[in-house]
Amino acid sequence: GIIMATSHVLGEYAEKVVAALAIYNLQNQYPQVLDPIIEQILTPESFISPELTARDVFYREVSTVHLLLPALVNSANEITQSDKPIQQVSEYILKVNAILLGVLREVIKYRQHNADRFVPSRPSPVTEYLPWTAAAGKNDLRTCLYTMQNLTLKHGVTGTNVSATRNELYDQIVGLIDLILDGRKCHLESIRGTEKFDILLKQYETERTNLIQPLIKNEQYENAAMLAEKYFDFASLVQICDLTDNKSRLDSYSVRFADQDFSGFLFSWFVKDGRQGQLVE
Repeated sequence: GIIMATSHVLGEYAEKVVAALAIYNLQNQYPQVLDPIIEQILTPESFISPELTARDVFYREVSTVHLLLPALVNSANEITQSDKPIQQVSEYILKVNAILLGVLREVIKYRQHNADRFVPSRPSPVTEYLPWTAAAGKNDLRTCLYTMQNLTLKHGVTGTNVSATRNELYDQIVGLIDLILDGRKCHLESIRGTEKFDILLKQYETERTNLIQPLIKNEQYENAAMLAEKYFDFASLVQICDLTDNKSRLDSYSVRFADQDFSGFLFSWFVKDGRQGQLVE
């Protein structure tokens, strides 16, 4: 398990209140999606008074409201295995992503604006910071984000002929990947200088490339480049420039990422690929 500083745990509780408010606001926009799921996850014992609606009962326990999100993702998974028309499946995935991203973006915004308030008073060699939005385990959101990224690729973008909808779905895929990598990066920063760092860094680098590759495969080069630039995935950036035959972009990266030795990486990449001749060009 992971030991977290008390201040980070308190910050997590505050973030879950933000998540509850975001869900509440989105419920008015997506009642046909959220209302059935809320009723589904409530136990009969929860209804302590016939005067209370499902909404009333649901929002009583603010610290557990976020448990709706795994149920939401599960509903999307189930609909992809149903006999509903592919267009309906694609539209449902679009709505689920909008809710999931809407909630978690509000949480991230709050986290960034209030980061200084929850900094531990003194550093500790035993504590780590793994945001609940990126944690693995029971009802974890990391799996939720991976599941939706996978469902959106397999059933969302392939289930619509409307280019605007497809573009929106690709934007959502970028958002899901961004949340996954942001969470992993936060955790890595908290363990920098420890024995675990090098091992988890290698895992992160592999995960980063694996998440971006499907976008490159589907020729979503700008979306892939946006993520690769933000998270320093130089292999993907070189691949994109190579596939699009864009030497000027490659040159711009050598300048932009000079401090990270992009030119050194590029040299190694061409040598490894047996294309030393292009280095002379």
